[in-house]
Amino acid sequence: MRREPRLRIVVALAAFLVPTSASAHGPAPAVLEVLAVDEQGPTWLRATVGLLRRNPDDTWTHVCPSHWDGNDRMRAAVAADTPLVVSAEGYLGPPDRCEPWRNLGPTRFATADGAFDELYWLTDEGGALTLESLEGVLATVPPEIGAVSSMIADRGEVVVGGRRGLALWDGGWSVTPLPERLRYVRVRSADAVYGATATEGQLYPERVAIADGAVTLGPPADQLFGPAPLGGEMRVFADGSWVAERGGEWVSLGADERRWTSVATLGGETYATSLDGLFRLDGADRPGAELLFRFVQIAPSECALCDPDWAHFGGESGWTETVPSSDPNGEREPMPSGCAAGGSGGGGVLLALLGLTLRRRRRRPAR
Repeated sequence: MRREPRLRIVVALAAFLVPTSASAHGPAPAVLEVLAVDEQGPTWLRATVGLLRRNPDDTWTHVCPSHWDGNDRMRAAVAADTPLVVSAEGYLGPPDRCEPWRNLGPTRFATADGAFDELYWLTDEGGALTLESLEGVLATVPPEIGAVSSMIADRGEVVVGGRRGLALWDGGWSVTPLPERLRYVRVRSADAVYGATATEGQLYPERVAIADGAVTLGPPADQLFGPAPLGGEMRVFADGSWVAERGGEWVSLGADERRWTSVATLGGETYATSLDGLFRLDGADRPGAELLFRFVQIAPSECALCDPDWAHFGGESGWTETVPSSDPNGEREPMPSGCAAGGSGGGGVLLALLGLTLRRRRRRPAR
């Protein structure tokens, strides 16, 4: 009789780790995660199939799964405009190359340090996980933290979450033993690590004090997004309500009927995604939301190897013979006649020629 709550935990935590599955007729267009930002806002997003990269004209280019051996259920990180995608193996590559990216071998997790523009990943060497960066091998992850579930990086420090504890690396390792359970680390503050954990058939926001490893759990939930800094405090979006940590306690801020699918803070701003777009949140108890991206802005990659992926992703949604908008409040327009091209900047492509190509190409079968 305990299988059902365990299943809920696995399904809910999967929202942190993998994108949503495809629909019966192809992938549902949705943003799942903000990967990188600059002074104007988000620059890279993780979508249901592939990545999205912002162009100078505020259209967005679809960066396709063909770059990383065709796997579209992946984790990803971006630093210094360089994407790293992790599925069974890791793939690293400059964003403007059309050939397959550099294969890093068996790779488990990846994260980006936005403050220092650094990438980190864990390579599986015969069961032992090794922390690596663009500079090379850094250290072996301490095995006493148990099965690794997640990792984050912030200002030169890497935090690896495991079933039996946390390991913090800042040139050397320090280990914080914790009660054994599934956990996902999310945020490193000045004095604590925040994340989500599962116990007794429920999800809980978790705060782990750096000084003594003291654990504070928030209220239980079936579905939980965050924690993330917002309005000068740590918050989670749990079962349709906002919950904040105030004065050492977790306090409900009330229901929010919007169906957020992720909440995260990058570059000092907090972003939320839903099935119909990407939003910047303000610090109110029921946050106001500024629309930043909708799929009306997406354009195909210029790389020929991405044509089948775009036929599957854009074709299912009716985008292949339209011109993207540069405004999230705008709409896609029909392809202009003649030799006009849609989407300028880094994502500019000859959509008319692409449309002719896609009509002759068989669609990939639904996953």
